[in-house]
Amino acid sequence: MLMMVIGLATLEKIEEKLEKTGKISALKGDLGNLKTSRNRAAHTHTKGTLTTYDAPSKTKYNFDRIYALLTELDAELQRHNC
Repeated sequence: MLMMVIGLATLEKIEEKLEKTGKISALKGDLGNLKTSRNRAAHTHTKGTLTTYDAPSKTKYNFDRIYALLTELDAELQRHNC
């Protein structure tokens, strides 16, 4: 979706810069883990079983990591006047 807004060339420049430090990979991994946890919680319909969830401290830690990475992505977007 970001590609449609800022264009492929600009997105590739931003990804290349952030990938040098591994931040794009970290963001993709963290978002993937969050999606997995969310899907597990939302799509479990087995009666008579207990569903386990991550501790609030782990969830907050994950959200803080994602927020920091999104903030860096936003800073790069601002540098490119997007």
